[in-house]
Formats: sequence, structure tokens, C-alpha cells
Amino acid sequence: PASASEQPGPSIAYLALCQPLSSDILTEALTAEHRLIYTAQGEIRDGGSRTLLQVWRDGRQDLTRWVYAPPGGDSMVVIQRQDEQWQSEGDGTWLHQDLLPEMLIGFAERLELLISNYEIEPAGEKRIAGRQCWGYNILPKSSGNPSRLMFIDAETYLPLRTENVNGLGDLVSVSAHSEVEYHQSLDAGLFAAPTEGVREDPVERTGPLNHRQAQTESGIPLSEPGYVPEGYRFAGAFIVRQGRSVAVHMQWFDGLSLISLFKQRSAGGVSDDVWTRHHANSVSWSSSGYSYQLMGDIIPAELSRMRDSL
Repeated sequence: PASASEQPGPSIAYLALCQPLSSDILTEALTAEHRLIYTAQGEIRDGGSRTLLQVWRDGRQDLTRWVYAPPGGDSMVVIQRQDEQWQSEGDGTWLHQDLLPEMLIGFAERLELLISNYEIEPAGEKRIAGRQCWGYNILPKSSGNPSRLMFIDAETYLPLRTENVNGLGDLVSVSAHSEVEYHQSLDAGLFAAPTEGVREDPVERTGPLNHRQAQTESGIPLSEPGYVPEGYRFAGAFIVRQGRSVAVHMQWFDGLSLISLFKQRSAGGVSDDVWTRHHANSVSWSSSGYSYQLMGDIIPAELSRMRDSL
């Protein structure tokens, strides 16, 4: 369907489906987690794997409890309290992590990038988890980028089903709720931080930082690629330390898709031009005493051009 800006009046899709077509809907969907209190059950499918999921979420206080249960495997509990997270280890212990901001780019700028680089088209109505939902296709304006199909609760705007497709057109992951219930409050004990058997994350992360800060603090020389795919902006760098190992993780973002570049001093044994493909396309190589890994949901040709420009 044509976008609303190309229509002299309400679109045919709107008249047929009573479905609004507006960036305001995306804003509501992307912020729903921060204002709703709910419980849900569903599943995550990633490649050939399937994991059952239970969620307790108090968005007003930024508290979440997840239980992940792979069929035939042990369940894993994750508790998040604002900027801290605890993950059950399966042996009665918990791994504690301090959470960092995702990137230097703020929410308003992320939404602006999304609208600039993607077309938002209505995709019909569907009942999911007993709720009436509106579907939206988020389609790239530049070929080779990923796309997303979202079905959001027409009343609360909570996304109840999300399908992610990479730049090659492969369905890489699906997240879907089969049950959802909204609440005024939830038992605070659900989100209580573990007090026994807690160990600190051995991986230390610092960031997000700009290029100059990341280079100074890591001691690793950094430079911008000569080529970055259209629409992507530098979103920040993280320094990752574990023992004596130090790596820098740089990110570029276009509103939906993230490209990551990892650089660290090479320990040897890294072959050039090694491609892997799972959730994202990835290429690894070594040069001048450093090892690199570049990954993203964009097509390999774009990753290759970005790699060759470094």
C-alpha cells in the first residue's frame, strides 16, 4: 500500500481495517514496555531452536522477570532491576551484571533514523493472545537491509508478535505471545534481587564511548571505515575486558538494524575472510597484529565493502 503521505485522504487500508498509519503508533509500540504492567507467556524461535518464555513486567518501575525454557532443557531465570541483572546459572548460583546504555543515540534520534530509512506499511489485523492486533511491516528503503513484521495490541500498543527477516530475505527469529494479561501491580517479590550464590560477571564493559574515548581507554587504534552502508550512523563503542584480554566493540545503527565491529590484539590462529551465518552474517579476519569480526543482518556484499574500507 502507498504511504499516508502519498494519499489525498485516508488510505484504502485504513478505511478497510480502521488501522492507523502513523509514526505515533511506532512510538507507542516502542515505549509500551516502559509504561505497562503485564504478565505473558509465549515462545521465541531463532533458526531451528524454540524456547518457551514467561514474562512478568512492571514497566513503571523498570522491573522484569523472564523464565526461558528450551524443550528438554533446563530453565533459566533472568531478573532485571533498572540497570542491574541477575541470571540463574543452573547450579543454584546467579551471575550479576551491571547494564549499560545500548548506544550513544537517544530514543528520538533512533525513531528519526527508523522513519528515514524504512517504510511503515499496514499489514492487516489479527487476534493474538485473545487481543485484537494491528500488523505493520517495517520495510527497508535500501535493498540489503533487514525488515520486520510487528503485530501490536490495538488497545495497549504492546507488540505481541515480531518477525525479523535479514537482508537476504531469511526469517531469522520470531517472538510471539500466546497469553497476555494486564495488571495494576505485581508482587514485588517476583523481582527481588538474589542475595545468596551471587557471583560478579568476569567480563567488564565500559561505554558507550565515542571513537576518541574508546581508543584512549583501550589503547587500541581505531578509525572509521571509509564506507558505511547508507542510513547507518555511528552509535558508540564499548570496551570489553576479561582478564588480560581487551576488545573494542563499535556499533552503527539505522533505526532498526545494528552493525557491529569487534577489534582486539590478535593471539594468532585467525584465518582471513572466514564467513559465518546464524542470526547475522559475520566475517572474521586478521591484519597488522589485530583480529577483527564484522557482523550484521545486512547482505554479505555490504559487509564486504565495509570491511575492505577499513
